[in-house]
Amino acid sequence: MTKDEFARGDYLNHELRKKIVGVFDTCYTNESGLQELVRAAKGKISDIESEHQKELFDEFLKELARDTGKAIYGIDTISESIEHGSVAIVLISSNRNTYVDNYRDKVSRYSKTDTKVEIIATNTESGNILETAFGGIVAIKRYT
Repeated sequence: MTKDEFARGDYLNHELRKKIVGVFDTCYTNESGLQELVRAAKGKISDIESEHQKELFDEFLKELARDTGKAIYGIDTISESIEHGSVAIVLISSNRNTYVDNYRDKVSRYSKTDTKVEIIATNTESGNILETAFGGIVAIKRYT
């Protein structure tokens, strides 16, 4: 009951309150209870990750449709853009593990900005499209 009252009450900053994904019951208050909590929350966390990945890929598709030049694909084009520091985010299919380390390394070497590398699960609609239509890797540039 305490956790429910805490979650409903005015104890947290409104920004932190937005981040609450659920309130879960546990039988223990020690490490076993923490493990129980992780198991109970796994589905919620997975849903949040899937939604985040979908939003990122949808942003790529919107930029592609706008034809502004900010949505790019193709290994050579993405690599060159990273070297110029113009990439905001790289989206890589979870099937392309060899790309992940390569692009994280490239981003850390060339990009003096906060370029992000995000993995998109291929067992989702977005991940499937990324893999089949774009070869498993796309990016969104900061500018053209």
